[in-house]
Amino acid sequence: MPYRITRVFVTLMLALMSMGASSTDFFLRPTSLSMVEDWTPQMSFFVSNPSDRTIVLKVDTRQRGPALASDTTEEVALKAFPAEIVLKAGERKIIRLDYVRGRMPLSNHFEVVVEQLPILYLKPGEEELPETMLVTRYVAEVEVRPRATRSRYAMTGFGRASETGYPVLVSAQN
Repeated sequence: MPYRITRVFVTLMLALMSMGASSTDFFLRPTSLSMVEDWTPQMSFFVSNPSDRTIVLKVDTRQRGPALASDTTEEVALKAFPAEIVLKAGERKIIRLDYVRGRMPLSNHFEVVVEQLPILYLKPGEEELPETMLVTRYVAEVEVRPRATRSRYAMTGFGRASETGYPVLVSAQN
C-alpha cells in the first residue's frame, strides 16, 4: 500500500435520550480508520438495525474545542455521507467520513453524532403507535493529527522502589 497509515483516535460513547416501551436501538461501529500522507482521512462507520422496526438516523459532524465556543458557524472540515439514513429491520449500512479541506496545520478535534430521529413506523397489521419510544444517540470523538505532532513522551527511569513500598518505580517525562 503506497500510503503510510497514521493514528486516528476514536472514542465511542453511548447516551440514551429517553426511556420508553418501544425499543428501536441501532448499533454504530467503526469499520476502518486510516489517514493517508496528504492528511486526508478515509474513515467509515458501520450502522445496523437489530430491531423489528424501520428507523431513521441523522448523521452530523462538528468541530470541537474551546475556540468554537462562540456562536460563529464555520463549515466543518469532516463531512458524513449519507447525512440521513433509513434503516429497515435487520439492515446494515456504511457511513463514510471525508476530510474536505487542505492540509491541517494543527491538531483537529471532531464529533460525529449519529442519532435516531423520533419517527416510528407501523408494523404490518399494527393499527396504533406505542405511546413512548426509546431513541439512541452515539457520539464518536475523532482526533486527527498531522505526523509532525508526535508525542515526546519518554521513560526516564525504571527501578525498584523499596522505600515507598511499591515493587517498581517508573519515571516518565513529556
